[in-house]
Amino acid sequence: MRIATKGVLAGVGLLLASSTSVLAQELTILWAEWDPANYLQELVNEYQAETGVTVTVETVPWPDFQTKAFTEFNAKGSAYDMVVGDSQWIGAASEAGHYVDLSEFFAKHKLTETMAPATVKYYAEYPAASGKYWSVPAEGDAVGWSYRKDWFEDPKEMEAFKAKYGYDLAPPADFKQLRDIAEFFHRPDEKRYGVAIYTDKLDGDIARSRNLVTDFEDRRPHRRQAPDRFRLGDALPAGHGRTSWSAPCGSARCTPPCPTSSRPPSARPLTPARAMRSARL
Repeated sequence: MRIATKGVLAGVGLLLASSTSVLAQELTILWAEWDPANYLQELVNEYQAETGVTVTVETVPWPDFQTKAFTEFNAKGSAYDMVVGDSQWIGAASEAGHYVDLSEFFAKHKLTETMAPATVKYYAEYPAASGKYWSVPAEGDAVGWSYRKDWFEDPKEMEAFKAKYGYDLAPPADFKQLRDIAEFFHRPDEKRYGVAIYTDKLDGDIARSRNLVTDFEDRRPHRRQAPDRFRLGDALPAGHGRTSWSAPCGSARCTPPCPTSSRPPSARPLTPARAMRSARL
């Protein structure tokens, strides 16, 4: 995922590429400046308390992150023991010898069995279907949902929902049920809204969160739903706050425009251009 307001992330499968000595007593990790990096510092503080190893998470503003990382890579520097990089760096970084082959580490710790398959596929493996792994996903863009138990357990609501949709009201098991529930509870006159989605701009049918779009509704004009069909976007509160994700670099949909030529040659991924926005659930 590329956050247009911060500029660098493309396909946020954040990676942990390591060349750390097991005997090190001080470790430095490079990441971009955002909340997950702050959480990582809290985690490594706990690690330090348990092991005595001092760990510092150094952060860089998003617009400078890729440049700083690849400058260090190309110089074969030793300022950082680990870099939490970007999924679309895997091709360039592995081909250039900047990343360590972690395939044996994956096998030893059975990471392909304990991590979400899509996260491993898009954020760790290169080339595709090769069985070679260059990173350990640190942030897989999982989507979490919460719901109003008082609404879902209200006998009157439960009865009305079943009468309308033909099945019991419960947390949704798929995106069709999610849409049904959003439609059922969407009552703006009562200041009730069917769904709130933290994602990017809406185009009138559904939020463009990659996993919701690809697994649920097709945005292509010739495949659009009938105009009278309820869409998740219809259930959002007016003025619903959302961030804005842009398309891959070089695309006409970039927001703001982000020409491919703006990236240093060494930083361009060797993998085919694709929008690896989030792990499919």
